[in-house]
Amino acid sequence: MKKSLIFILLVTIILASSIVIAEKRSTSLPDLSEHEKINYINGLNNFKGRDWEADETSVSDLSIEEKKALLSQYRSLGSGSILPLRGDGNQSTEIDWRNESGEDWTTPIRDQASCGSCWAFSALATIESRINIALGNSTYNLDLSEQDMVSCSGAGSCNGGLEGPALEYVKNNGVVQESCFPYSATNGNCSNKCENWESERIGVLEYSVIPASESQIKQAIEDYGPVTGYLAVYEDLYFYDSGVYAWSWGDYLGLHAISIVGYNDTGEYWICKNSWGTNWGEDGYFRIDYSENVLDYWSWNPRTLGEFFLDDSYVITSTDIDYDGADDA
Repeated sequence: MKKSLIFILLVTIILASSIVIAEKRSTSLPDLSEHEKINYINGLNNFKGRDWEADETSVSDLSIEEKKALLSQYRSLGSGSILPLRGDGNQSTEIDWRNESGEDWTTPIRDQASCGSCWAFSALATIESRINIALGNSTYNLDLSEQDMVSCSGAGSCNGGLEGPALEYVKNNGVVQESCFPYSATNGNCSNKCENWESERIGVLEYSVIPASESQIKQAIEDYGPVTGYLAVYEDLYFYDSGVYAWSWGDYLGLHAISIVGYNDTGEYWICKNSWGTNWGEDGYFRIDYSENVLDYWSWNPRTLGEFFLDDSYVITSTDIDYDGADDA
């Protein structure tokens, strides 16, 4: 009997110690294999009541430095006009642009590979979906060139960048399609565009900053389609396989831009499109719990639990696929 009590006590101490370590966001597990880390994260998820599963993914076996290379390490204030309120202040309780009126208005998942160009993928994923919605054609699915953004926009590089200046570049200069300037996952050279690139341009006429509130973000998603978003990334996210993500373990590694394609008030989560290929998450997408919301990035501290930023998000309000100055809608 005494041995059983001692064993239970030891197990309790070990679990409690694990939680203390995790809450301090300490990696402190350098000697564990990928498989052992997966088991450790799933154990913490069960202990904490988290509703998601960790597993091997397209990015889970990368080194810490390789994981950081997928992210940005800085962020600046947003730029652009503020999206006006609709007026009624109401929005649907759930929207998923992957299945709106029985159709998928998003474009296929991309893979940024070993380049910190998430900012370009976030901006262009949002533009591509807005074009489908504006045209009323869910299968139009332009594939815009992230390489154009990385090599030519001045909004960033493989070391990170910003969606606001990226959208401003598309508004002022247009962006070509993937076939004109294929993605190389390098900083590249702007002169590598196709010869007739000027006639290939697709434009944005207007975009807006969305005020930092859940309600206004949701209104923008319902009225216009997917919007850009920002995520603070900790190591457990690289192991995300399915479910509603909330932080369980790992150190802060950097910032990551994504596209928010929907939300669900019943399940209390946002639905997001990532750029780590289809072998990560739910076929390239993830859901993140409302509990991770941080409304004000500028008061955020990497040691706090919030990981999802709802300020300085951008919505595309009008697009111009033939670059003639007329709204596609």
